[in-house]
Amino acid sequence: MAIETLRFVTFYIKGFLFGLDIFSVREIHKQLEFTTVPLAPEEVLGLVNLRGQILTMIDTSLLLNLGNSEINKNSRYIILKTEMKILGEEINTEGDIYGLLVDKIGDVIETDINKIEDVPSNLNTGNSGLNVEYIKKILKLDNNIMMILDLKQLFKGYLE
Repeated sequence: MAIETLRFVTFYIKGFLFGLDIFSVREIHKQLEFTTVPLAPEEVLGLVNLRGQILTMIDTSLLLNLGNSEINKNSRYIILKTEMKILGEEINTEGDIYGLLVDKIGDVIETDINKIEDVPSNLNTGNSGLNVEYIKKILKLDNNIMMILDLKQLFKGYLE
């Protein structure tokens, strides 16, 4: 019986390691110019015209309750696909394109699906304020823990 493997694009926000299934990521950009939108939710940085397609750029740090992101030379914009399947769950943004601002891109990690674990009920992030409701699963690494984002939960106010 073949072992199913998954690959994750990893990134950091306020020192925490996160991952997204590589098949949910369309592309990654170093710089993007965005236009702010009056009266938009606080976590919406603005709109981006990317090769004629309009996408909504989200401050992932703010959405995760970790405070505003500081855009610097390491910051990256992860552009998501409009149709994704993440750990067996399908997500369709109805054609809307979203981008996530992250502090820094990490590596691509490949792992056996059986190594992915549920989020411990006693997950304690100290005084960080991390909103764990947006964490779908975790993966223990040699020297860190990667938290797999629950995009359906993260975007629930946008996809309904």
